[in-house]
Amino acid sequence: MKKWISLALMVTLAFALTGPPALGARGIEAYTPILDMSAAMLNNLDLCMSLVDGAYVPYGGTFSFLDVTGPKTAKRGYQDAVNGRGAHVTGGGISHVATTLYLAVKQLAPDLLVTDKHVFSKFTGGYVADKDDAIAVDYDDGLDLRFRNNWEDMTIYMWRNDDEMYCEIVADVTGGGSAAFGEVDPPSYGYGDDAGPDTPDGVMDRRYAIPAFDYSATRASLNQDMATRTGPNTKYTEPGTFPEATSIQLYYQTEGNGVMWGLVEFEHNGELYRLYTGMKRIDASRVPTEAENYRTMTLCTDATPRYGPGKAYALQPDWLPTGGSVKVYCQENGYCMVDYEGSSQTVRGWITVESVY
Repeated sequence: MKKWISLALMVTLAFALTGPPALGARGIEAYTPILDMSAAMLNNLDLCMSLVDGAYVPYGGTFSFLDVTGPKTAKRGYQDAVNGRGAHVTGGGISHVATTLYLAVKQLAPDLLVTDKHVFSKFTGGYVADKDDAIAVDYDDGLDLRFRNNWEDMTIYMWRNDDEMYCEIVADVTGGGSAAFGEVDPPSYGYGDDAGPDTPDGVMDRRYAIPAFDYSATRASLNQDMATRTGPNTKYTEPGTFPEATSIQLYYQTEGNGVMWGLVEFEHNGELYRLYTGMKRIDASRVPTEAENYRTMTLCTDATPRYGPGKAYALQPDWLPTGGSVKVYCQENGYCMVDYEGSSQTVRGWITVESVY
């Protein structure tokens, strides 16, 4: 694909923007200078950019830099280089890639809504003038750059020449990007020992490709007693019915079996629950609608599911043995939301991300 630079749309280091720019035939571009020309730095930039380049984000989808690029380890090809704080680290330079992406993303605000952003407390990189634009990303510390796409289907392209790095965001109604985030797998992260912990030799580790749960809870109220299911369909188990006075928070609604179901969170007997109930029981406005997508994965350890992503949520009564198959939807707080087959019905619960591959 021919890479060209639109001078009218290019972001300078003294970048200031008063509103979303007009779109050209291709899209929005940003660039930053490459000041460190060491072989290790260029290796890290090329490796990281190759994972972001071609990423397709559908309308309504969420892009996570960490989910797309994964951990910055020597086994994955990263080398020791200087990061934005001036320290030598494995994978130094990936925050430069995230910064260049961010400069393109912010031009489309608020249609591209940044939901997670971190900057260097001490920035010495020099590749951007405003330290508030110097994005810091770190897989081990959970420092992510994440944005929600409320614009239209889009593809991200990244490349460099000898002394500059470029990012271009292009409207893509055909879905032609190479990594449809949230719909097909982003780039793989290796096999066996080169992938994640507890992954069998010769088996691809896909846990880093699990999309993040990226919905904020909003207050809602019940208009009747709340019958619940673990999932959005009558095929799922019924944990119980809770009184109309129960205080709930609502994440989103989704369709199942011809009915709209709301994913709600509430406290009962000192423990948290995240369950589904029919939207007819809920009074709320401006509820986002989610089409839930999953990928089938395998349990690499025994797992005891919970009713939500963390130890504050109640335990489910089931036990899942190593080697079993689960449908994985998303991840949050080190847990992933899964479907599994119970004794007589399908059950939806949350298990640790390390339990699957």
